[in-house]
Amino acid sequence: MSRDVVAQINVYPMDVRHLEHLLPHQIRVWEGMVDRIVVTIDTHRSRSGRYRGTDYDSSLKALRRQIAIARTQYPKLEVIEVDYSQQARSDVARYFFNADSIPVKAWDGYKSVLEPGLTLTYRFSHASTRVFLIDLDRFKSKLGALPMLAPNPWQRLNCCILRNPPETREAEVMLSHVLSTSGLKRIDMLGSSPGLGRCIPSESEGGCGQACS
Repeated sequence: MSRDVVAQINVYPMDVRHLEHLLPHQIRVWEGMVDRIVVTIDTHRSRSGRYRGTDYDSSLKALRRQIAIARTQYPKLEVIEVDYSQQARSDVARYFFNADSIPVKAWDGYKSVLEPGLTLTYRFSHASTRVFLIDLDRFKSKLGALPMLAPNPWQRLNCCILRNPPETREAEVMLSHVLSTSGLKRIDMLGSSPGLGRCIPSESEGGCGQACS
């Protein structure tokens, strides 16, 4: 039986100032190529560091309101909030890491070398979790599980200061390690204009809106 092709868009309350511009653009790009579009809301607030943010509660409320409005306009759009229950964490840990549990955050509170590839593509030696496509069935059959890489001593010191879990590195680092040790590459294809917009929260307020309007 064929499986749905799903575009998953991960958001955090502090993304709210960009969401009104980015979400409609991303839906326009993806809706003709996927069966479902799932917006995943991460509601676990980092206690300190750059991911803690300000006005968290009001931002979360505004984020939910914007997504609820979008759901009335786009039939393919679904929304879920990350389940941080012990059972859910155990399920994820077993599927991706062959472990019994995982910390809720990486050491820094977060959840590349570039080589020319084929025509209109680029081949990367490292992974990026900003925008990527993954076949989970192929991932499990070919790679099995991700290694739960530990932070280095400097990072462990910082995670203690930031009061974040000290057990593991960022998802990008673990995926990059698997690519390197397995002799695999990440392939990015150059699409047609205007492309898929994304915005990092530290960027200017107006940049995202101007780029996607």
